[in-house]
Amino acid sequence: MVLKFILLYFFTINLFAYQGEGEGKSREEAIYSALSDIASQISISIDSTTVVNRRTSTEHYSRDIQSMIRVELPKIVFRNYKILEQGKKSSRYFVRLEIDSKLLASSHAQALTRRLNLLKQKLNSYSSILKRYGILKKANIQQIWLSLELLHAIDLNYNIDSFTKQIEQLTIDKSDYLKRLSFSIQSNNKEIKSVTNNILSTKGVIGLSAGIIVLKINFGGVEKSKILAQYIGTSRVNIDIFENGELILSQNLKLTATSIIGEHYLFQNILKDFEEKFQRVIEEVL
Repeated sequence: MVLKFILLYFFTINLFAYQGEGEGKSREEAIYSALSDIASQISISIDSTTVVNRRTSTEHYSRDIQSMIRVELPKIVFRNYKILEQGKKSSRYFVRLEIDSKLLASSHAQALTRRLNLLKQKLNSYSSILKRYGILKKANIQQIWLSLELLHAIDLNYNIDSFTKQIEQLTIDKSDYLKRLSFSIQSNNKEIKSVTNNILSTKGVIGLSAGIIVLKINFGGVEKSKILAQYIGTSRVNIDIFENGELILSQNLKLTATSIIGEHYLFQNILKDFEEKFQRVIEEVL
């Protein structure tokens, strides 16, 4: 009876600890190798937990999620590990160590908490819907989800409900901000305005005559020249984005185009250059 109790005790303790073994030319290298061994064990745990936790619909999607979570593995900070055995054999060091899974999960949870708190501070520092949306977009909510999945893989018994609710709310907020964004495009050139409207449409943004975001685009016309058989066109476009009267972004773009067919093709090529450069501008806010 006593023997059964002892075996049960050690079996239970082992359920909540990771053990890793490693070798190296130095003690530090051996410890790193042992920690990598533990990371591999967590990686195996990912295979069996993400499908259930994410409720994925296809095996292909599940594998994609698992691969992305593994990218997060190097971000784990291994602290409070305990050396169980160490020594040196034939000029090579060996180490066997142990990490309490609850302590490891707690450390990872603290890092995730700091990340979420910092994100909330940034959001609370702005009233602008456009800026709030931009912050959430740059924050990469999917990556935060993956970090939570990794926490779940480290310790299946860790209560992740609070994190889940917070990240779900951020996801809802991001979608809500995008739905509320409506742009009023003002331009002195109808072709430039049409290109702008098409780009915004691909971003899921509504174009209205009285949107909460005012996008002013001033096209400076095309200056033409000719070198040998090649026509060259240059232009300047000034872009200002306002929300409730506040200037959110201002940029001046230099556009260039060439044509060997005829100067009347220069403007079409200028439009193509504008489209490419405006895409990059709008990526900063959408």
